[in-house]
Amino acid sequence: GRQTRVSGTRLPIDEVHEVFETRPNHFAAIETAAEAFHVKLSPGDDLMGALKSYLRREHEVSVRILPVQTMPNWRRRFDRHSRRLFLSERLASTDRLREVAMEAVLLEFGPVIAAESATFTFASDEARRLARYELVRYAALALMMPYAAFQAAAERSAYDVDVLRGRFQVSFEQVANRLTTLQRQGAPGIPFFMLEVDNAGNRFRRSGARGFPIQRFGGACPKLGLHAAFAQPGQILVETVEMPDGAEFLTVARTLEGLTAGFEERPRRTAVLIGCDVGYAKDTVYGRALGDRRPPHQGRFRLPPLRAPSLPRQSRTAADPPPRPRRDGDWIERLRFSVGRGTPRLPQAGEEDRLDPFQVASVPSLPHIPRRQT
Repeated sequence: GRQTRVSGTRLPIDEVHEVFETRPNHFAAIETAAEAFHVKLSPGDDLMGALKSYLRREHEVSVRILPVQTMPNWRRRFDRHSRRLFLSERLASTDRLREVAMEAVLLEFGPVIAAESATFTFASDEARRLARYELVRYAALALMMPYAAFQAAAERSAYDVDVLRGRFQVSFEQVANRLTTLQRQGAPGIPFFMLEVDNAGNRFRRSGARGFPIQRFGGACPKLGLHAAFAQPGQILVETVEMPDGAEFLTVARTLEGLTAGFEERPRRTAVLIGCDVGYAKDTVYGRALGDRRPPHQGRFRLPPLRAPSLPRQSRTAADPPPRPRRDGDWIERLRFSVGRGTPRLPQAGEEDRLDPFQVASVPSLPHIPRRQT
């Protein structure tokens, strides 16, 4: 067929991604403005309430949550005529906070964001608009997690993402993004990088405190825990990986849930990976958990397998009935008793010759096996 014009054209989003992925993910002027704004708000433990009060008091903007029937395809929409910010009810509380923070930082220190955006030289207005959106998103996270407080908390918690998300009342994805920005002069953090993909391997986001290490890490290998995370939704997978050139990285992967989906809708699920050079592993809770238990020349860390306890054989007396002769169907009975059990089944008197407790404990979940007719 005929080649379309779009297929051979570099899209504006590709241009923006290339620029943001190759530069350090830190904007000093935005960080300073966000910290000053946070002090001005003095939110305490209720940043959302403080932002709503600020928008209403300073800009006469109100925030409303609309049902999905009203906003089926929108996350947010700002009505300039009625001065109302509409948010979809599909958004989680942490995402609602980010959307409100994005509107607030744009109104409070929009010129600072515009000055940072002007430093880029993009070829189209659409690329400049997308770059500005990325900077507003960056500023919102800087407001939700002020640099000094977040960097100190990250060091105290050994960069435990779950601890940080609970302390700042944000999501796993937001903390992962924020960890890639800790490069303030005089108070740097671990230079993390981040990668987000979907189940098909499509890349959504790449960033890094010192730029994403495309040459050293890449991120396209299907053996990474990033892709295995889809088989274990919500679980954190920690591993060390070694590149062909010998470079080693500590990686932490987990799935992310998208907008709340209805019963008849397919939920949007992606996976995020944050990583750093293995030399920083001991400074993180994840590297300490691995410790020296990682086998040499093996990338993925696996816990030692659980083994069933050794059970003593019972002594048989003359009064006990003789054991039943072994039949071909005994293995079916052994599987039938083990399927769905989380702990080994102790052998009953007289069946220790035909029931191996270790085999019972190690049999995986299998579908129902019909009884063999004899």
